[in-house]
Amino acid sequence: MKMNLSFSTAALFPRNSLDSLKIVEEAGFQYAELMPQCMEETKPCFAKEITSRVKIKVASIHFPLVFFSMFYNPYPGMVREAKTLIDNITTLAETLGTEVIVIHPPYFGNETTERLFYTPIMDNMRYLCEKSKENGVKIALENSPKGGRTPEEMLQVIRAVNHENIFPMLDTTEAVESDQDPVEMLKKLDVIHIHASDHKGEAKHILPNEGDLDWVKIVSILQEKGFSGFFTVEPSYRYFLEEPEEKMKAVLKFLTNLQG
Repeated sequence: MKMNLSFSTAALFPRNSLDSLKIVEEAGFQYAELMPQCMEETKPCFAKEITSRVKIKVASIHFPLVFFSMFYNPYPGMVREAKTLIDNITTLAETLGTEVIVIHPPYFGNETTERLFYTPIMDNMRYLCEKSKENGVKIALENSPKGGRTPEEMLQVIRAVNHENIFPMLDTTEAVESDQDPVEMLKKLDVIHIHASDHKGEAKHILPNEGDLDWVKIVSILQEKGFSGFFTVEPSYRYFLEEPEEKMKAVLKFLTNLQG
């Protein structure tokens, strides 16, 4: 089974996202994950700019990290603005034919914060799930050292959101950062999306095949489980500030060969 290999524009920050998508396309990937870096890139009209510049499919959109402070904010005015942001991103996704939107689990830190933040943030999560469902897009919940560290915690968050349109995914480096084995997590979760990066000592979010993770096992368990989502390479932008193309071509070759 051949996987759908994708590459995240987050790794090409601070380049313009349109330029980043072009680099992903020219490196030979068929799919890309878009990480919007400003408000303009979250709006539906941005889809026209993308389709006029590149032919690559934007298979997934990562809810923009730069606006997490809006999404996880309980202030009433900000909750309203978060819903507008969600409306825009989900419409952008529908226009592009995007299949997945990635979101992180909420993290409260302590009981007082959870008491004040829980209801509005979970409402945002459900609103995102519902608007995405209306637009034919699935929500992928990413594991994180801050909430959703283990398969059990991931499923607990999904149950708490209580919506049919949210599913688990796996970030391999975030698993290691949470003292988890990515292979064991994959055995316990039916994931719909992958963020692939390697880990070695203090170096994290490096390219697959540059660290200690067993990519043969990771790909094997995905194939055994009939994974049909997008296997998205998402290394840190720090390693791609200069001349990223050859590194991208090398990891594409490695992953392509790994599938047999």
